[in-house]
Amino acid sequence: GGNKNGVYFLNGGTGLYFGFGLQVNSESDGYLALASMNTVGTAVDAGPTLLTTTGLHPYGGTKLIVLEIVFNTSGDNDTVTVYVNPVANTNAPAVPAAGTYSGFDVGTITGIGMQVAGGGDFITDEWRVGTNYAHAVAAVVDLPNPPVGLDATSGSNLVSLSWTDAGGGLPTGYNVKRSSVSGGPYTTVGSTTVPTVTYDDAVLGGSTYYYVVSAVNGVGESANSAQVIVSPILAAPAAVTGLMVVPGDSQVALSWTASAFATSYDVKRATDINGPYVSIGTTSATTFDDTGAANSITYYYVVAAIGAGGTSPDNEPESATPIGPVPLVLDIDPGVGIIWFASNSVTYQVQWASEDLGTNTVWNNLGSAITGDGTTNTVFDPAGPPHNVYQVFSTQ
Repeated sequence: GGNKNGVYFLNGGTGLYFGFGLQVNSESDGYLALASMNTVGTAVDAGPTLLTTTGLHPYGGTKLIVLEIVFNTSGDNDTVTVYVNPVANTNAPAVPAAGTYSGFDVGTITGIGMQVAGGGDFITDEWRVGTNYAHAVAAVVDLPNPPVGLDATSGSNLVSLSWTDAGGGLPTGYNVKRSSVSGGPYTTVGSTTVPTVTYDDAVLGGSTYYYVVSAVNGVGESANSAQVIVSPILAAPAAVTGLMVVPGDSQVALSWTASAFATSYDVKRATDINGPYVSIGTTSATTFDDTGAANSITYYYVVAAIGAGGTSPDNEPESATPIGPVPLVLDIDPGVGIIWFASNSVTYQVQWASEDLGTNTVWNNLGSAITGDGTTNTVFDPAGPPHNVYQVFSTQ
């Protein structure tokens, strides 16, 4: 009687539970019962019981249980009907319902789990979910029939396929196959799962392609459907996406995501976001180093993909400002000065301010610019306060 052994339908809150032994009865048999549940993690509270009119059943027995759930979005009035040992491989249960319960909100089911508690033992062989009775309980013993009505629509470097399930053994999915020769051999280029009967295949336009589709289930794969022939339109590659620019010393490193059917890329640069953009090189890779950039100048970059069908539009521009070697500041003593490591042949400027106001700080040059020689440099400030804040930066 304390056992809570069954299947629960998780929805993150009050949901549905169906199990055995929820009522105290005897040591030999009990009830198959429908109950509500509250879930905290995976814990199940299988009460209160909603339905126990399924009759007594002996422990150790094997049952085929079918729950039909009719959802109604207007309130707590979903209907759950229980069938015990209905007739399989038919379009209807062919037995009276063991019980029906209305007036309960099953909710949106997000998962199915099994609960075993109270010292009981509960074994399930197979769980199925379907949109109708035949789909849920039909035994898969035959291959599915080949799909029918295969249709192909041409696009720009794209073929859109659709077909119809021809029945037979219940299919679980479909294989999409393509060839450049009528009659094959075909190569599987993609797949879908039931109930999806459409597929988009990105191919280079300007050629003729031949397609077939087969259906698959747990038994195997059907024969191929009738062949369709299609010639997609040859078009330029799509615009480049994912452009990233990383500034360095007198250079900028660029990278981007490959564009389908592109054979090379034209990299362009401008000093104004509105252009004009001038080509600075082409590459077949998805990276490019602009080694002709000058420090302290902001550059804007775009990339165009080049393919057999032409050149794509430019992507949205990205900007970068190359900088010289960053000074390695070793010590700052307010009112005294600043010490830093000065890279060889790099020009630096030390500045002071009376207080740190972020972007509103008023900076003043402390002496003239200094050219580094690869050693530690020190600039002293004999003035002291109000020279309280210092910075040093490279000017090339």
